Amino acid sequence: MEMETNNLINMLQYAAKKATPSTEPQRATNNVPSETKRIIAEKRKTMATLQITHTPDSKRKYNQISNKLKSKLHELRKESFTA
Repeated sequence: MEMETNNLINMLQYAAKKATPSTEPQRATNNVPSETKRIIAEKRKTMATLQITHTPDSKRKYNQISNKLKSKLHELRKESFTA
């Protein structure tokens, strides 16, 4: 009885796998320019420094880089919208 149940379960699983279409996961296209990637890396690095030191100088540097990144991303969105 148990053997028949296992066999039936295996047959059903096999049929379900065969009937289900296989799809490859879609990869997001990475169209971020290298300059923007560099700014992102710099922002992460200054954030790490800020979290360790908590100095006004590191906070100022982080805010400058953060604002630079925001403006760069705004530019990219604006360019892609007009295109």
